[in-house]
Amino acid sequence: AVVSTQSTGFITAAQLYNTLQACSCGVTKARSLVLISNFDSRHIRALAFDDYIRCCVTVQSLHTAFTKHQTNGSTSTLNLEEMLNMVIESRPRPVQNLSFD
Repeated sequence: AVVSTQSTGFITAAQLYNTLQACSCGVTKARSLVLISNFDSRHIRALAFDDYIRCCVTVQSLHTAFTKHQTNGSTSTLNLEEMLNMVIESRPRPVQNLSFD
């Protein structure tokens, strides 16, 4: 899927929505605006590449965690503890003990 259709180097809410739809993440246009607002580190109402990657990794991780709890179509019933565990376990973990030796 083409992401930055205007070749600005930044991803707008509409472009983010189209990309996430192409990836079958089921994100609404309203949620795309919220994602832009939450991941826009430059406060320009668009995502730079690094912000875009963080956003997509988060959405994909949560989407994967949610599908493990899905019971019927696109719905799931979770209690607070299950929801918190799902969010915490879906967060990318830092890589430990890296070296070039």
